[in-house]
Amino acid sequence: ETQSVLDELEAAASVKESPPPPEPRYRGPLEAGDQVWVGPYQALGEVISSQQGEVEVQLGRFRATVKRNQVDLRERTANGGSPAAEPKAGGVRIPSVESPGIELDLRGQTTEEALHRLELYLDDAYMAGLPWVRIIHGKGTGALRAAVREELKRHPLVSSFESGQTGEGGGGVTVAKLVAE
Repeated sequence: ETQSVLDELEAAASVKESPPPPEPRYRGPLEAGDQVWVGPYQALGEVISSQQGEVEVQLGRFRATVKRNQVDLRERTANGGSPAAEPKAGGVRIPSVESPGIELDLRGQTTEEALHRLELYLDDAYMAGLPWVRIIHGKGTGALRAAVREELKRHPLVSSFESGQTGEGGGGVTVAKLVAE
């Protein structure tokens, strides 16, 4: 009898593996109401807001803020969300892109990490139509500032750059103007 009860308890307490998440079906910027798979919580949630690379999601009675790369869009809002931008002359379609924000903070990162993040950020900022961006590298030894500015000199999406003004962070910030479309 005891063995029977023990077997029942073990069966009830056994860990059930959750099914694998559904495959992503959509890409692009997130909007309030979109259904997303939240990787860290292994659950489906609904987007409350999305800005500057962070997404606030509702997971049942629980809210969480996660990085944009930790969620996969599964289903658009009922109103269909925003479709890709209309084709430009020549028939090229440029997808709409979520704005990465006007500022990128690279302080405390290695030069290699910072330059990789800078490259991705500049691409996103250009695609989102930002006219200029602020890159915070700090003052420190000046190594990160020099590497960032050297990259900005070579980058095809940057038309010009300068140190931040006194109220903007001075030498710890570089303000880069992006090329016009």
